[in-house]
Amino acid sequence: PEEVREATKMIKKEEWEKFLKTLEMTANDYEKYEKYKEAVKTEIRELRVILEGLEAKQHERVWLKNQTTGDIDDNKLIDGLTGERAIYKRRAEQSPDSSLFQPLPKRLHFLFDLSMSMSR
Repeated sequence: PEEVREATKMIKKEEWEKFLKTLEMTANDYEKYEKYKEAVKTEIRELRVILEGLEAKQHERVWLKNQTTGDIDDNKLIDGLTGERAIYKRRAEQSPDSSLFQPLPKRLHFLFDLSMSMSR
């Protein structure tokens, strides 16, 4: 029925206007935003991949060498024959390097110069 379609359109339009109002944007502002967002879509995707990779690397397990228990380290077999006790390796969470470890969440601030002097 045509009346239902019209009512649905009106409800969608009202909801859309409420959404824009919560963002403190006009329809024209939103169109500009989408245009700029579309222009940098690939860079956004690349940045997301990089950040996800860093997050995954943070939880990566590594081999700890020169251990007194664990799996025998093939590179230390000769050392074991000479009496060395630390010839084992085992998997564990990577201990954070004190200079690289940043446990707090990161905040990125972007500053865009949209003046005409930068458009050349």
